[in-house]
Amino acid sequence: INKFELTKNDVIAIYCSNRLDACVPFLASLFLGIPVCPLDISINYAESLHYLLILQPRLIFCEENKVDQIVQALNNLQIEC
Repeated sequence: INKFELTKNDVIAIYCSNRLDACVPFLASLFLGIPVCPLDISINYAESLHYLLILQPRLIFCEENKVDQIVQALNNLQIEC
């Protein structure tokens, strides 16, 4: 996470199911003082648009099956992440 030069004004979003791997970016974010927002893996495209518009995350961790949905939403909102 340090490689991305994030600040305390940035947000990290995590779209992962509840499993051990998901805690690594979550705890790293907290340790570095960077706001983190875990999101429910079952949200649909419209909800993804809504959350990404509000959060404007600089970094997103997600499961492989959500990549297309997230990329499409980011492109639609013209958010670089």
